[in-house]
Amino acid sequence: MKFKGAVFDMDGTLLDSMHVWDQIDVDFLAARGIPLPDDYREAVNKMRSYDIAVYTIKRFHLKEKPEDLVQEWIDMAIDAYSHTLPLKDGVY
Repeated sequence: MKFKGAVFDMDGTLLDSMHVWDQIDVDFLAARGIPLPDDYREAVNKMRSYDIAVYTIKRFHLKEKPEDLVQEWIDMAIDAYSHTLPLKDGVY
């Protein structure tokens, strides 16, 4: 049987990326002089990105638009995936 390609679950399978979004939370808030509260991750864990942005703006009294926060998070993730995330052992 010939295969034309394969599909992999990249996060945690091909790349050691499970910590990326946690670090984005830390870095995003730190850039605004805000330490990550202990309950933040639990509060946003099951929300969609836009809802997290709305929650974050309200909680920390930010003067930004939700779509701008979402885009900043996406840009941070793209940077991490492109430049800092190591491949898992044996992937290369």
